[in-house]
Order: sequence, then structure tokens, then C-alpha cells
Amino acid sequence: MDIGIKIIIAVVVILVLIGIKMVCDEKARRKRMREFLINSWGKSADRNYSEEQWNAIVSYYKVLEKKAEESQKHEFVDDITWNDLDMDKVYQVWNHTRTSIGEEYLYAALRHPIASDAEMEERERVITYLLENTQERMYLQEALAEIGKLERMSVYDHLELIQDMKPIGALPHILAGVCLVGALIGCAFAPELRSWVEILYRIIRLRQRWTVIYGCLRLYCIW
Repeated sequence: MDIGIKIIIAVVVILVLIGIKMVCDEKARRKRMREFLINSWGKSADRNYSEEQWNAIVSYYKVLEKKAEESQKHEFVDDITWNDLDMDKVYQVWNHTRTSIGEEYLYAALRHPIASDAEMEERERVITYLLENTQERMYLQEALAEIGKLERMSVYDHLELIQDMKPIGALPHILAGVCLVGALIGCAFAPELRSWVEILYRIIRLRQRWTVIYGCLRLYCIW
């Protein structure tokens, strides 16, 4: 069998094995997550937070508080009352949220007591529904857990930062994939093309753009 065919078969086998491993790992991860969500339901969270995490959690509340002050509406629990009631500890015990948005919203909700009967009744209806419908609750928890947390940065601040960012098209990623496949095929069937790939690699390097393509071409040239 030609050496080029052997290389292609080896690459395909490796990719298949990697794919199988990734699928198995994902199933195991989901199983562990589900078991954790089931075992932690109804129990005290009581986790510790770093200063960075606290700053991220309170960020959304600070924005709402500033807007309330500008409109001269004092609807939030003040810092003195909050600290006297040790509400940071209450928050730590109650915080079973699975997303950064949830963490920030829960903190803001605790600082802003509900005054409307209609809003209170709606919240009670949702809580009762989740208590009585375990399957729907688990589905929701798993979906939110997949979103995850930023841990050290507020979602609100993150959204503020990306507002001015320019969108990036899919073309660089498509070209990166084409270059990678071309490099693998070239190594097996057309080693004489290496000099041309080297030229293209140097052009991209000079322009200092499309790092992924640059890396793929460099890998081919070394190979």
C-alpha cells in the first residue's frame, strides 16, 4: 500500500478515535452534572467568593442603583440595612444559580424588594411550578448550567465592552480549515508543493493576520 494512503488512513482513524473519546467524555460530563444538580437541590449553597467575583456579582445592581438615584427613586435596600442583616451571607446560602446573569439578577433582586402584589403572585406561581415539576426544572437547570459563568467579569460589563467590537466573518475560519486539509493531503501526495506553501506562509506572517491559518501553514512547512 502506498505510504500516502497509509498516512490518510492513520489520520482518519485518529480523528475517529478522538471523536469517540469526545462523545464519551461529553456523556460522562452531562451525567455528573445531572447528579450534582439532583444532589444539591434544596441544600444550602454557602460558597465563598473572591473579591473579583463579588465585584462582578454586584455590578448589575450598581447600574440599577445609579439609575434609581438619577431618577430620585430610592427603591433599594441601603448598605447599612443590608450589612446589619448580614445579607451577603444570605445570598451565599441562596445562590444556586448556574449562570453569571442569574447571579447578578439574584443579588439585584435581593436588594430590591417586591412591592407589587401582582409581581409577588407571579413569582410565587413560577416557584410553585418548578417545585412540582421536577423534569421541567431539571431540563431548565441543565440548559442554564451549559451557559455557565464568567466568574471574574460581569455579564453587563462584558456586553458593554463588545458593543463597539466589529463582527468577524467566517472566511478566516473556512480558509483555516482548507489550509489544514490541504497541508495534510500535500504531505502525503505532493511534497514538492512545500516551497509554495512556505511562500504563502511568509506572506501571511508579514501581514500578521489570521493566526490559525498561519499556524497550519507553519505546521505543514515543518512537517
